[in-house]
Amino acid sequence: MNIEAITPVTHSYGEDPDQIYELYSPGESNGPVVILIHGGYWRPIHDREHMRPLAQALAAKGFTIALTEYRRIPGDPIASMDDLHHLYSHFFPHNVVLLGFSAGGQLAIATTPFRFQVSGILALAPVTDLVDSELRGCGEDAVSQWLGKPAQECEEFDPIRMDTLDCPVFIIHGAKDDRVPIEHSRAYAEKHGAALMEIAEIGHFELMATQGESFEAIVQALNILA
Repeated sequence: MNIEAITPVTHSYGEDPDQIYELYSPGESNGPVVILIHGGYWRPIHDREHMRPLAQALAAKGFTIALTEYRRIPGDPIASMDDLHHLYSHFFPHNVVLLGFSAGGQLAIATTPFRFQVSGILALAPVTDLVDSELRGCGEDAVSQWLGKPAQECEEFDPIRMDTLDCPVFIIHGAKDDRVPIEHSRAYAEKHGAALMEIAEIGHFELMATQGESFEAIVQALNILA
């Protein structure tokens, strides 16, 4: 399928300008809806734009893709969480697979235990340890800015400290990531039984590539989760 032939349709799921998603439909499909949750360390300046090429490429592979936007308000993590819960309800009772990149991976894992059916999670270089990320100053102190209080007090948002999820979790992480420590994915996988694929010679943003080893790994993981 020609990637350029897929034109997304924008839908609203709330009144705020950030409460929207772009639906990339390859046509008739019996598979799950794959909800893409972008990263950017929860900052308002970073939006879904950086995941559009991946959304197009995955739709061209036959996946129905919902590229979501959500509120990113410093000091108000509940806004992001509530937006994603609200979005998921729009797809109920369809099967849903969550694909989160970086901070979007944290949101995918942290929002899954609530109310809605999720068939699986594919997390790309996810932020899974908020306490250690805060100590390291990851993302120019992004964790404390988003939470508005110390990460130690926010266990409900911290994947490494949450209960193990009922659905399968598949993690892909570049071995040369200098934005999100790969040690965090290793620790999460060991504690919670997630599958972890490490890709040598790949950094953080290279996971968004629409061809090559990382893209093929994403497609393979989605086929497994579907």
